[in-house]
Amino acid sequence: MSLLEFLSEVNIKEWLRRKDKPDYKPPPPVEKTALGKPVEEHLFDEIKRLLDRAHKEPDEILKKELLAEVTNLEIRLALSYETQGYGFLAKNTQEAIQKYKNSLSAKER
Repeated sequence: MSLLEFLSEVNIKEWLRRKDKPDYKPPPPVEKTALGKPVEEHLFDEIKRLLDRAHKEPDEILKKELLAEVTNLEIRLALSYETQGYGFLAKNTQEAIQKYKNSLSAKER
C-alpha cells in the first residue's frame, strides 16, 4: 500500500466517523482562481501539459527536468487534496494522472 493510499484510507475512515456526528460541518468548497477553476484543476492541467511536452521532447536532459516538475506538481496536488480532507479525490486524481501517462506510453508503441 502506497503512502497516498494509506493517507486516503485514514482520511476516509476519519470522515466516515465524523460525518454522522450532529455537529458535523462539511469543509468549505474548494476556492476558485480568477479564471473560475479550482487551483487543483489548474495543477492537473499543468501536469498533463508538461507530460505532453516531455513526451515530445527529444533532449533527454530537458525531458528529465520536465518530468521532475511534473513530480513536484503531483506532490503539490496530492497535498492540496489531502490537507483539505479529500483523500479519495487525491487517490482518484493520481490514478487519472497515471492513466494519462500510460496513454502517452501506448502512443509510442
